[in-house]
Amino acid sequence: LFRVQARVLEGELWAAGRLAGRPDSGAGSWPATEEQWEADTSRVRVAVEYEQLPDRRTVALAQGSMTDGRESLSLFRFDSLTGLPSPQTLDAKWNRFPSFEQIRDSVKESGGTLVEGPLRYWLSPTGLGAYRTYFGVSQNGDPSLVWVSLAIGNHAGAGRSLLDAFSNLRGLSVPLITPNTPALLLEEARHWLAKADSALRSGDMEAFGSAFSALRRVLQTGAGRHKS
Repeated sequence: LFRVQARVLEGELWAAGRLAGRPDSGAGSWPATEEQWEADTSRVRVAVEYEQLPDRRTVALAQGSMTDGRESLSLFRFDSLTGLPSPQTLDAKWNRFPSFEQIRDSVKESGGTLVEGPLRYWLSPTGLGAYRTYFGVSQNGDPSLVWVSLAIGNHAGAGRSLLDAFSNLRGLSVPLITPNTPALLLEEARHWLAKADSALRSGDMEAFGSAFSALRRVLQTGAGRHKS
């Protein structure tokens, strides 16, 4: 039912835009829906996004859910300031991050496989937000979160966690790639210690917190490798 409604919203009456990720608008071509838990895990909602040509920007998001057996459908529209680039454009932008290339190479060199998670959307006070997670799967099948790509409006960020990606998006940090040798770990720790000291001297407690968190992660990684 949601797929049928999504096709109706694409039509002239509602003109939500073109369903993203669908090669054509012919009969029988159905959109791929994305399922996601609500924040309180009380229910699952499905969503599809619409883009505008030729700009290839996401201009609308339709969400469907069911509560106590009753179905509901919501359509959110966005302008050039509150919308997002299309999913294909977002991925191309995220994949150009030098740190992402390092993560991809690091997983491959360790004999693992990099697995791309689904694109997730959420509604923020400033517009539409999106993120995609990446997992490194080791040779014995153990997965671990290795990267998060994030976008809100025309701003993009990335990092080892959602918090890191959001900090990078706000310009408070750079994506952290944990070095593989003790010498590089020490160099990385000195870098973030200098950042934290500079922020503390200037009274910028937000920047200090970001730098201190990065320093702590480097030290914890070094301690973990020393124990192993």
